[in-house]
Amino acid sequence: MKHTFSKRSLFYGGLCLAVLAIMAYSMSFLPSYTEMDTPVHRNVAERYMTQAESETGSPNMVTAVLADYRSLDTMIETTVIFTAGVVTYAMIAIRRRKNYIWGGDEDHETEA
Repeated sequence: MKHTFSKRSLFYGGLCLAVLAIMAYSMSFLPSYTEMDTPVHRNVAERYMTQAESETGSPNMVTAVLADYRSLDTMIETTVIFTAGVVTYAMIAIRRRKNYIWGGDEDHETEA
């Protein structure tokens, strides 16, 4: 049985490629990591290194950045990863239950 793509799947594939092309093009405008004149090297990193212990009370600079300066960002990232894991587990469980109840997956049957 020859597999054909539907118009919807071709549309979404093209949309993904367009978003990927826009992201790749946008990366050309970002500053280089090796340039020492970028704002992250001039302001943020120096402040974290010099004032992290006095502002947060943590002797470890990594802990100060993750737990105090970027705590909300870290919490949201953890929530996103947890949600993705729960959704993935739910999709696998639904698929297994469908196979158990109906005796197989009708979408992937092969012709004999």
